[in-house]
Amino acid sequence: MAFSARLIAGISSSTFALSYACATDITPEEKRAQRFGMVGAAFRGGFVLGPVIGGFLSEFGERVPF
Repeated sequence: MAFSARLIAGISSSTFALSYACATDITPEEKRAQRFGMVGAAFRGGFVLGPVIGGFLSEFGERVPF
């Protein structure tokens, strides 16, 4: 169980590096800092809103969020 949890955590943490690499590739250098801020804000917003939305959806049934 701990191994599978660690595996999922490792896979999901790699999305940070991939997102920043994609932002670097497609953004002009003068707007790169702005885009990095947007990517970071999107991740942090997801961390904040994800549990809230999941909690709301669980009111309709335990399996609804999944």
